[in-house]
Amino acid sequence: MESLPHDIVERILEFVPVKSLVRFKSVSKQWKSTMESQYFQTKQLTFGVRSVGELDVLLVSKELKTMVLMPHDHHHIAASALRTLDSLSSLSSPPYYLVCQTSCDGLVCLNAYLHLTIVFNPTTRWHRSLPLSRLQQLTFEKRIRESYRYSLPKLGFGKDKINDTYKPVWLYNSYEFGLENATTCEVFDFSTNSWRYITSSPYRVIACPHPLYLDGMLYWLTEGEETKVVSRSSYRNFSSYL
Repeated sequence: MESLPHDIVERILEFVPVKSLVRFKSVSKQWKSTMESQYFQTKQLTFGVRSVGELDVLLVSKELKTMVLMPHDHHHIAASALRTLDSLSSLSSPPYYLVCQTSCDGLVCLNAYLHLTIVFNPTTRWHRSLPLSRLQQLTFEKRIRESYRYSLPKLGFGKDKINDTYKPVWLYNSYEFGLENATTCEVFDFSTNSWRYITSSPYRVIACPHPLYLDGMLYWLTEGEETKVVSRSSYRNFSSYL
């Protein structure tokens, strides 16, 4: 392998299973640097999604604080096919996690309202904890002052197809937290490790349903006499549909 140009080596590594890649990080500093780069990880994840015939299902047990991957074809499950992942208690210690309904390139998003949100790759065990959003801080403050009477919003998780980055998104009604405008929207920026406010939806949203991610867009249902769907992508403001 030493005689091969590094760009050829990198291309070969894109097709190597993730479990083997973890071991190959120790081959050299250059290999390790390559495999930890965002460009390489994106290419490898994209290939992994294309090459997998049936997607795995992620099972999360709040009581046992553990996660298990099982084959999508649950009618033919062997015990050896089940893969127990890192326990939730090893990632953090909240009493429960909520799992975003959508995943992107094998990444899932776990959140608990009063604890750190975690973006997690079940295959590689890689995870990253996100700082508390303003919504989570406001929820914590309301818990102290008063009993919270409103339905809590659900975290959205999608992929910015223009900039090729992943976006955890909170969209929530402002009135319940004493804020202005109909709704407030917070998006996490991995490059700055912080949440930022963006232009929000002019329509109040229904908090209970999970946001839906599809083809670079996140969708929410709105309140009101007419049912509307609001969506947002990285390159346009919120749009509404009947």
